[in-house]
Amino acid sequence: MSEQHSGAGVRQYSGNYCSQRQFYSSGDILEEYANWGEVRRVELTKETGGSAAKARNAGILQAKGEYLLFVDCDDVLLPGAISALLQKAQQTGADIVQGGWQYLDGDGKFGAAQRFAEHIYEKRTAYDCLDLPGTPWAKLYRRSLFDEIRFPAGYTCFEDAVIHFLIFPAAEKIASISQVVYAWRRNANGITFTSQGTKKAVQAYWIVEELLEKQKNTDQPVLALWERIFDAGRYHFLSSGNELTPPDLLGIWTGDCNAGWGGYYHLDANLNLQVSGGNTGAMPEVMEGYFHLNEVWRKDFETNAAKLLGCRGMLACGNTPGLSSGLMASINDFYPYHYATGEEAWLLYPFWEHYLITEDQGFLKNRLFPLLKCMGDFYEDFLKYKDDEGHYIIAGSVSPENQPSNLRVSLLNNSAFDLSGARFLLSTLVKVCDLLGEEQGINGGKVRWQRLLNELPPYRINKDGAIKEWGWPGLEESYNHRHSSHLMMVWPYREFSEDKTPELYKAAHKALQMRDQYNYENAGHGYLHAALIAAGLHDASSLKKKMMTFTQKDFYYNSLSTAHYPNHGTFCTDVCHSVPGVLIEMLVGSNEEGIDLLPALVDGIRQGCISGIKTRCGVTIEHLSWNLSQNKVSVTLYSAKDRKIRMKAGQTYDRTIQLKKGKTYKATIDYQ
Repeated sequence: MSEQHSGAGVRQYSGNYCSQRQFYSSGDILEEYANWGEVRRVELTKETGGSAAKARNAGILQAKGEYLLFVDCDDVLLPGAISALLQKAQQTGADIVQGGWQYLDGDGKFGAAQRFAEHIYEKRTAYDCLDLPGTPWAKLYRRSLFDEIRFPAGYTCFEDAVIHFLIFPAAEKIASISQVVYAWRRNANGITFTSQGTKKAVQAYWIVEELLEKQKNTDQPVLALWERIFDAGRYHFLSSGNELTPPDLLGIWTGDCNAGWGGYYHLDANLNLQVSGGNTGAMPEVMEGYFHLNEVWRKDFETNAAKLLGCRGMLACGNTPGLSSGLMASINDFYPYHYATGEEAWLLYPFWEHYLITEDQGFLKNRLFPLLKCMGDFYEDFLKYKDDEGHYIIAGSVSPENQPSNLRVSLLNNSAFDLSGARFLLSTLVKVCDLLGEEQGINGGKVRWQRLLNELPPYRINKDGAIKEWGWPGLEESYNHRHSSHLMMVWPYREFSEDKTPELYKAAHKALQMRDQYNYENAGHGYLHAALIAAGLHDASSLKKKMMTFTQKDFYYNSLSTAHYPNHGTFCTDVCHSVPGVLIEMLVGSNEEGIDLLPALVDGIRQGCISGIKTRCGVTIEHLSWNLSQNKVSVTLYSAKDRKIRMKAGQTYDRTIQLKKGKTYKATIDYQ
């Protein structure tokens, strides 16, 4: 129904109605409006009738007015409803106006009402508009919103999900009013009640299929889909982890029948990526399982180190069935995991990240420090030989599952993967010694570990200007590969930065660009790690390409669980569990010094918000919102203690800010 005006007041209504009159009296009611203006009947045929979706679509096609309003055939539009909704639309320029509603019982008695605050939503944001229902009724819509969108005619349930996932995102401005404008009849024989617990309820999946299909036909993010995969990824992650174990390659859904890769935990990328958003995304329930599992593995990892390398300390095992064993079970000349010494560093990084976020001294002293100290012992035994420049040689070193292009051998020297792992572990161990006052003095371990750190070899840059994957003379790069293990110093370790190590930062970016020329062998984990690295290098274009690959190439099933390869090739939860971490890093970068807002925001997400993000400087981002059309970014921070941090946003904003214990800090930034 649409409404026309002359002067200040409501003067004339015009509209279309679609009704199956043998069941309802909607047509009789609408005919009374004919005396107010022009009302046209749209007769429903077999093709255009039979469901609410088809009837609405028929009306949309015939509508001529500026606005649309939907009324279900057994509900009641309350007096003054259209005037109130239309007045708000004209006052605010809103594309959608939401009114309140109340229950109407079968005996004609009115029940409880749902009212909404008077509010304006400038463009849809997930955390704001989730307060508004996705039902089609009790709303006024600008008709142009439905120019290319229709209700799914083949569905009888949940067809109104169009409103929340397609219409809301298309609106530039949404308003709500407090007036109750609609009565929804509680009909025991209606679809809402009769579909519960039946196969019809599965039709809820249709909106996911529609969103996935829409993403395949556009080069811009379908924001409703991206929000959906963020939420679904966190849901799947929480569902498949517990206080004893995190998810493995398959979550909890495949069991032990034909499980890909045996269903094992793989420790050179997969498990590490799956927990990438666990700390920053505030999911301690699953991260506790991750910490517990690694602590359980310690004894077997010590056996690996002693029996395979003759060292104290720990040696991770490449892959493992889980709690039952951390012993090395598979060694061959292509996968010499007994020399992948960088694995344990990657496994321990989330422990350090947890401490940076929580500043939990008990966790640091009782859980992380013993493991770091154990690795200090390992490097004292493992690092024995030096090169002509006086640097230790990481003798026996691998870059996971890759080989130089000119030498098809896996076991070599000085891989960037193992080097960055040693640098992370030793530097963190030295920091923790100072934080806890442990191993100090000339006879303390800190002196020995600092010396080892100082004498590690430097990172090398190749003839392309990129970080060398193997820092040993004569070994050529092999860019066409699924792993990006040589860029661990960007993510997760954050060792490189644009201002402190500009040459290495630039070389790391070049290494990413060289990998990006290829397709990461279409492996989900390959795209994931590269996307996280792209976020760390502020390369929004590279990150976007990888996200579009996931959402356009059938990595996602309609359940929003995922495959390891495109075209639903081999079920694997790497992608669905890791994408929330990618999106968090796209919006919030952080290190021990401070935070970086929108470091890799991809083209097409000009407005939005996120809440509850934990950062590695001990600060919680309670709320972050942005509107690039206005060049504005707003942020609310919380700190449990007094502290100064560095806060960056865009190209021009870079300041030190003072946070007060237990107080929120709010800022609105001109974003350039």
